[in-house]
Amino acid sequence: MQPKSHTFTTETAAGNGRKAVVVLILLVMAPIGCRNVAGPTLIAPKRFDGWTVRIACTDPAAAAVVERYARPWAAETGATVEVLRQEASSTADAWVIAPRELGHRVASRQLQAIPEPVISVLPANRYEWGDILPLYRSLLLQWDGRAYALPLLGDALVCLYREDRFRDPASQAAYEKKHGRALTAPATWEEFADIAEFFRQPSADKPLEHSLTPLPRGDGLAREFYAVAAPHVVRSIAEGSRQLPSPEAMYSFQFNFETGQPNLASAGFCQSLQLLQRLQACRPATDRDDPAAAFRDGKAVLCLTTLGWIARCSESGSPVQGKFAVCRVPGSRRVAASAKAETRDLGVDVNYAPYLGGGWLGVVPVSSPHPEAAFDLLAELSGPKTSREILADPASTGAPFRRSHFQKLEDWYSYGLGPGPTAALREQVRQDVDPLPVNPALRLRVPDERELQRVLNEELRKALANQTNAEQALVNVAQRWKALDPTKDAATRRAEYRMSLGR
Repeated sequence: MQPKSHTFTTETAAGNGRKAVVVLILLVMAPIGCRNVAGPTLIAPKRFDGWTVRIACTDPAAAAVVERYARPWAAETGATVEVLRQEASSTADAWVIAPRELGHRVASRQLQAIPEPVISVLPANRYEWGDILPLYRSLLLQWDGRAYALPLLGDALVCLYREDRFRDPASQAAYEKKHGRALTAPATWEEFADIAEFFRQPSADKPLEHSLTPLPRGDGLAREFYAVAAPHVVRSIAEGSRQLPSPEAMYSFQFNFETGQPNLASAGFCQSLQLLQRLQACRPATDRDDPAAAFRDGKAVLCLTTLGWIARCSESGSPVQGKFAVCRVPGSRRVAASAKAETRDLGVDVNYAPYLGGGWLGVVPVSSPHPEAAFDLLAELSGPKTSREILADPASTGAPFRRSHFQKLEDWYSYGLGPGPTAALREQVRQDVDPLPVNPALRLRVPDERELQRVLNEELRKALANQTNAEQALVNVAQRWKALDPTKDAATRRAEYRMSLGR
């Protein structure tokens, strides 16, 4: 006997002003000769059924990560995720921004704070907020004591070098004769410069070559400058240290922590720019958007780059596959923390002060049409499970932002290194962020960071083109920074700088 079916619909409240349609299918069977009579079947809608969640993102790598790893979330919730490869706009539900933008976005009241359930430290919180590294949880995701962002892609700098060239017996002998030490991975920026100049020297059997990658275009130049300057300016202080210097000595980097005045003319910054000028002779004349590609193509001996390029150098077809090694970004044996401080010689000790604050964050604007879904998607992408999958994907170019990202060595095999080098790489990256120094050298995050960065890049390029000397170039930067906003007094600048440091 064939059943008869009747369909009824009713509406129930589903939160956020939505109505959920519940479909009841009632199977009616004749009473005689029928068995296994089915009861009512409830087909409930998914959480965000029919919604379109739009994410604005300008970075190609970050956009690709959202497009790929949002698919399971979309299937589970019923939503459609659309990635807008454009600047932040009022039509988008969420934005992907750099950490440096957070201060400006919050100061101009563009962002919603992260909901309390996401950042709860209670054991029942499946997002595991406490697993987020302090660099992000306490600094890069926050402004003025409130969290406004969730991490999407972490960031880490590493140094690559041609291990095969270093191991060459003739090169070993010649370098030791010249410098009185073995040719090994550079521990300091001064050693980095010595090695770069050594491999640039012409010989009878090879022409003059460039031992370094080209300078990066855009903001990449300022990042390289700050990476060199950080260990020359910031004396890194380990977590738990009992004897601490003054706040001025600890926290002055781009600005003086006590006065709010630019700190760029200090001895440590001048020494760093002079070192960059020295390195300029070892580079090609033309800048590139992707300078690390020169190292991958076998046209450089040393390279400062991000984690993602390790996998590219290890892939099949790379001229340097199996010929390079990874080391920690160099430090310094000389530190001058502020304009008033004398240069401190550390002897044999090396001060490692990594320059931190890159990567990509997910934020929800106040104009978001679907903030509930936007926060839910960002929490899924940066949660323990999905973020681990992203980290293990060599195409993501990301770096760890959770402590759990360091737990499984197999998550690091995607970089294409052997077991020993992979374990060493994991430890090198961990040393820079966990435990985080008391006074990390952070990328500038004040509200007018973009204008300050533009001025710095302009003066750096003049100095590297030998149009000004290092000291004058940095004095020019300090003067132009002060002139950018004459209405901003020292107290305001000091307050903004302290907020950018989480102080």
